[in-house]
Amino acid sequence: MCQRKTFCEKHNIERRFKFKKHKNCREYYCNLCQNEKDRQKTYLKNINNPNWVAKQNYISNLTDEEKETIRLEKAKEYAKKYNNSEKRKEYKRNYQISILKIKECKLYCNECSINRVYGKSICIECKDHKGFVLRNNYTSTCLHCKNTFGLETKLLNKGIFRKIKSFCSLQCLKDNIKYNYEIRYNNFKNDEQRISLKREKDRIYSKIRRIENPDKINENMLKYRQSHKFKEKIIYNKLITNEGKFSNLYCIECNDVRLYGDKLCSKCKLIKKYTVAYNFTSVCKHCNKEYGFDTKLNNLGLIFQINNYCSIECNQQLKSITRKRHKILNRKHRRIYNRIKEDKQFANKYGNKYEPISRKIVYRKHNYICTSCGVKCIHPNKDNYNQTNAATLDHIIPKSKGGSHTYDNVTLLCRLCNTIKSDKMPTDYKRNTTQLEIEFMGYISQGSQLQLQLQ
Repeated sequence: MCQRKTFCEKHNIERRFKFKKHKNCREYYCNLCQNEKDRQKTYLKNINNPNWVAKQNYISNLTDEEKETIRLEKAKEYAKKYNNSEKRKEYKRNYQISILKIKECKLYCNECSINRVYGKSICIECKDHKGFVLRNNYTSTCLHCKNTFGLETKLLNKGIFRKIKSFCSLQCLKDNIKYNYEIRYNNFKNDEQRISLKREKDRIYSKIRRIENPDKINENMLKYRQSHKFKEKIIYNKLITNEGKFSNLYCIECNDVRLYGDKLCSKCKLIKKYTVAYNFTSVCKHCNKEYGFDTKLNNLGLIFQINNYCSIECNQQLKSITRKRHKILNRKHRRIYNRIKEDKQFANKYGNKYEPISRKIVYRKHNYICTSCGVKCIHPNKDNYNQTNAATLDHIIPKSKGGSHTYDNVTLLCRLCNTIKSDKMPTDYKRNTTQLEIEFMGYISQGSQLQLQLQ
């Protein structure tokens, strides 16, 4: 059996295979490759034919418009040949024979013999009637009166109402609707939530009507003033004012604020509200002390968050601490942003490639080990930033000499190795260790590691 690839390397298409005359041999081929072979065969056959060569040269020199005109002329010639051909004549004969057959057949329906039909035995109305009989030829019970009825009553009620299968007559349907409405109305009376929702909707609708018709507002006001409710309201207000003159004019609890008709002042009302909401012990966020409801009342107008702070000092001190934290975080974000900004500007200036790099990923990839001396490095912080074994990010080919800011051109070096290398190329940099000399001879693109060679 021929051992060949099932995938075309030239056109990137899967090859098909076909059996030759030999039993143990298969020929794998691609469709595009086979078309090229066929073209070559035709070309080799017709090279020596001068008429074929002249025709090909003529076609290659034509424009698109000239090609379209030639195509249309050929189509017209083909149409003339087809009209004069025997196939077209046979098609016309068969068409005329079919028309004669239709005229010879019965023109009216076999069942009703009223509706006119062309070539068919039954009209559309009779066909629908047959389907209705097949679908509804069974007894059913009425939902309201619960009497049984058959196909005859369904045929009588076919064009009167829709629910033919569930009700025996139109009156039963109307009675059922009334019965369901009464049940819903009784359930609505007992449900208070639904009543309240309906009242709100009615109020909104009445407001819209008043805005559209402002003349009706004056008419309704005159009716209200003449009504019995308005007169009772006036009498009630007169009694309140008379009682206020001769009754207690000051608040019942504090006896300081002057009142007219009410028993409590505004401050005492607020204290009653806060006793219900905040009458429990809470803990201060700053000093972690427990305090009760009395301290909350003292700090009522001075502190916004009464449950979180016991005094004004605690509130101000915690604000100052949080501001300092936010400043420190903002500085860190600015440093990172400025570093990224400098790298972008440098890459745009010298036309180098740029890619956002995270230092933690590079450090974890190398497992915090220096690629030059093999020392275990430390993550850089404020305290250990300038130590010799602090981890740093180094460009293998420096940025000043055309190196890109990407993961392929980045490695981990300790602080000491990075200062010695500075902006040198890997071939120029050497470092002496105990009984060894490590030389940077190049770098591997996969994993962005240096290829180290011992001398």
